[in-house]
Amino acid sequence: MKRILDLENQVTALRTRNAELQAEVDAAHEALRQAAVARRAGVPANKLPVLRQELAGQSVVVWRRGR
Repeated sequence: MKRILDLENQVTALRTRNAELQAEVDAAHEALRQAAVARRAGVPANKLPVLRQELAGQSVVVWRRGR
């Protein structure tokens, strides 16, 4: 019984983390969209929006499919 409860707790924690990561990906997509709009408007590329300060020191990898 304890093992089942532990596994249920682990699933809940993983679902929560997955939702957090999805929110970060959505925020990154929005930031990239805003950056593309700004670039078309003539704003310099070094003025990209900051996603979240508490992510400093962490890495985000964005994969793009080949054309």
